[in-house]
Amino acid sequence: MSRALSLGLALLLAAAPCVALAAPAVSLDVDVSALPEDDVTEALETRLVEHQVQTLRDSGLEVVDDAGTRIRVVVSRYGDNDVHYRATVTLLDADGEPAEAERTLDCELCRDSELIAKVGEEIARLSGKVLYAPSSEAETDAKPEQDESGPEPTGSTGEQPKKLETLGYVGIGALVVGAGALGAGVGLALQPDEARLQGTRVERRSTRAPGFAMVGLGSAVLVTGAVLLTIDLVRRKKQRKVALIPTVTPSMITLGMHMRF
Repeated sequence: MSRALSLGLALLLAAAPCVALAAPAVSLDVDVSALPEDDVTEALETRLVEHQVQTLRDSGLEVVDDAGTRIRVVVSRYGDNDVHYRATVTLLDADGEPAEAERTLDCELCRDSELIAKVGEEIARLSGKVLYAPSSEAETDAKPEQDESGPEPTGSTGEQPKKLETLGYVGIGALVVGAGALGAGVGLALQPDEARLQGTRVERRSTRAPGFAMVGLGSAVLVTGAVLLTIDLVRRKKQRKVALIPTVTPSMITLGMHMRF
């Protein structure tokens, strides 16, 4: 009993680091051409780019130059003597068309740091749409192909199947634990960032990193539990044909077990 349990736990821990989630890619365009060409504008552009790139990365996105999805930020001024800032933020799809209506952010009599923080909040909101947007290509690739060339299963011998052994119960326990960790991880990953303005600095708190870690760990434990349970079922009745079919979607990883008699 104890040896089988130790074997199951060892397999769970060994499988955990094997799951990796690829971060979606996005490009960032910051346009300050409507502002005066001086050192102040150049410094504002640099700070805007650095802050928004960090915001996107903290949200779980990879920032590249040639991604299909783009976020465009256009900064201008308005009012008497151009005393107010205005920023227009737009999410563009792969065809360069707006994925949703652009947002105009007015910042009256605000400092550069306040404008940067305000744009950062909108960038964080859009990053959630990019991160959890459904991908038709990924769903198509994830559809399992039916194996029609497999050997025909043998008929039943009439023997009564034995009850699950220790390895099977360990597999069931791993399935339960993995599903719980996966659900908790998705919940943490879906929570929006908290942004707080501390003077001229913006403090951000995100639960996405631990959420993705729990999703990876839960997926690994879930797969391991299915493997352990399958091994036990195969031992019970070798004549059965057992097939594991993984299904991957943008929000979860599942493992189906198909048996033919």
